[in-house]
Amino acid sequence: MQRNDTKKDSKKTDNELIAQIKGGNHKGPLRELTERHTPLYISVIHNLAKRFCNWSTAQDVIADKDYVVFRAAEKYDSTRNTKFSTFLANEAKWTFLNKTQKEKRFNKHLLISDDDQFEFVAPLEEFNSNAPTDTLDYIFTALNEHPDERVGVIYRLRYKSGKKNKVMPWYMVGNEMNLSAQGCINIHNKALNYIKDKLTKEGILNVK
Repeated sequence: MQRNDTKKDSKKTDNELIAQIKGGNHKGPLRELTERHTPLYISVIHNLAKRFCNWSTAQDVIADKDYVVFRAAEKYDSTRNTKFSTFLANEAKWTFLNKTQKEKRFNKHLLISDDDQFEFVAPLEEFNSNAPTDTLDYIFTALNEHPDERVGVIYRLRYKSGKKNKVMPWYMVGNEMNLSAQGCINIHNKALNYIKDKLTKEGILNVK
């Protein structure tokens, strides 16, 4: 009986795990925190997916679960007397809603072939209707010419290495690059104008 009580007492609280994460000890504490709150996270996203009839976005947000939990842990302030579970539920909700709104507003799907749909570069309507079928290859060739060699690798990991035409979650891209997920996102976003300029010069993209 005493052994079980000792094991129970040794379990770290959310605040203790978060303190370790903020202190730079990410791997073990983040895994434990994520596993602990995964049922809550998935429940929030499933309820939103049912409400908005948007299961594709739900799958993407669930795939990025580790990153969202990490981001929530980094932002969490225990002095505000809010439980981490409540804070994380709100982070999950706004991650889903922001992604849904972004997709609704911009319809960011690059239509290159019947099999490839990637949500980057520009809204579909900004592409010329006669865009060549090898546009995707052109984009990745252009990315390989970017002054920052990491750009091409990040885009290939994100959009070409995912399974079943799904993008690779940012935390996995970060692991492959030995960078933080947010660092990869920043590099990715800074390269967008570079790609758009090249596509515009080739007459593939219309910029109003």
